[in-house]
Amino acid sequence: MSDVDDWVGKYLEFVDRGVAMIPYARAKIWREFFLNPVSVIQKDNVGLGQRFKDLYVMTAIDYVLVGLMYIPMLLIMSIFSGGIGLMTVGILLAVIAVMLILSPVFMFIYSLLELLVAKALGGAGDMQANFNASALPMLSLFVVQLPLTILMVPFVWLGMVPVIGLCASCIQIPLSICAVVLSLYSYYLKYVGFKEVHKLSPIRAAGVVILPVILMVVVFVLLFVLMYAAMFAFMMSMFAAQSSAPLLVPAN
Repeated sequence: MSDVDDWVGKYLEFVDRGVAMIPYARAKIWREFFLNPVSVIQKDNVGLGQRFKDLYVMTAIDYVLVGLMYIPMLLIMSIFSGGIGLMTVGILLAVIAVMLILSPVFMFIYSLLELLVAKALGGAGDMQANFNASALPMLSLFVVQLPLTILMVPFVWLGMVPVIGLCASCIQIPLSICAVVLSLYSYYLKYVGFKEVHKLSPIRAAGVVILPVILMVVVFVLLFVLMYAAMFAFMMSMFAAQSSAPLLVPAN
C-alpha cells in the first residue's frame, strides 16, 4: 500500500508543477478540491461570473494543449493535400474558436439539468451552489490530468512517424487508461459536492449525478433514431419517385 501512496505522491508533485505553470492563481483551488472536496466547496462558493471565468480559463488552456497535439499533424496533411487541406485546417480552427466560447455555456446548461433533478429529489442548494458543485470536479480533473495531457503531446507527434508511431500508440494506452480512471473519480467528486450543497442522502446525491447522464443518453438515442428514420423515409420516397417515373422509349 505504501508503494501506491508513493506513486500517488510523486504524481501529485507533477500536478503541482503543472499548476505552477498556469498563470491563474485559482488553479491551486482546483487542485485542492481533488483531495478535499467538502472543505473547498464550503469556502469557494463563488458567484456565477467567477465560475464562468474559471471555466473559460480552463477551456482555453485545454484547447491550446489539444492544438499542440494535433495542429502539426493537420499542417503536414494540408501541405501534401494543397488548398483543400488548408481550408480544412481553417474550418477546424473556426470550429475550435466557436467551441471555446460555447463549452462553458453548455456546462452551465447541463448543470441546470442537474439542478432540476436535485430539486426533484429534495435538494436544498440554489443555482450558484449547484453550479459550483458541478463545475469544480471538471476544473479539478483538468489540473490533475494536466501531466498526462502534456505527456501525450510528444507521443501524438511520434504517432505520425512510421514504425515509431506504433510504439508511441502502445505507450498512449496506459496513459489513456489513467485518464479514464481520473475521469471516473471526478464523478465521485461531483457526488460529494452535490451531497454537500443540496444536503441529500447518499442515494439521492448519486441520483443527481447519474440521472442527468441517463437522460442525456436517452435524448441522444432518440435524436439518432429520428435522424435515421428521416433519412430512411427520404431514401424510400426518392426510390418510389424513381420507380413511378415513366420510361422514355426512343422514337424509331
